[in-house]
Amino acid sequence: RRLAQAVVRLREPSETNGFVNGHPMAHNRWLPSIEPGGGLALDELISSAGQSFEGGQAWKGDAEIELFDAPTEELAALRVEEVIGGYYRQVGVVWNGGTLLQSGGSGAE
Repeated sequence: RRLAQAVVRLREPSETNGFVNGHPMAHNRWLPSIEPGGGLALDELISSAGQSFEGGQAWKGDAEIELFDAPTEELAALRVEEVIGGYYRQVGVVWNGGTLLQSGGSGAE
């Protein structure tokens, strides 16, 4: 099922752009048990941030986004009020560790 569709037309190099990995982020890590019905072997909420970063030339342009209705997703409740633009940049990030925020708290089985 298609949930979203985006089109970006890159027009020119950009002097700046946001860097989403520039601050610590929370991630969930789930891994089911190898045995059927065995629950989760890994169930963690962690925080991690990039240790180092290299980026290529940033490009900017026009962007369009469509969000489609999906009966089992919350996407239909989102509204795109303004598209500022589209950006593209190749990045390389070194991840080296993180912080365990919670273990076994997902409620998933």
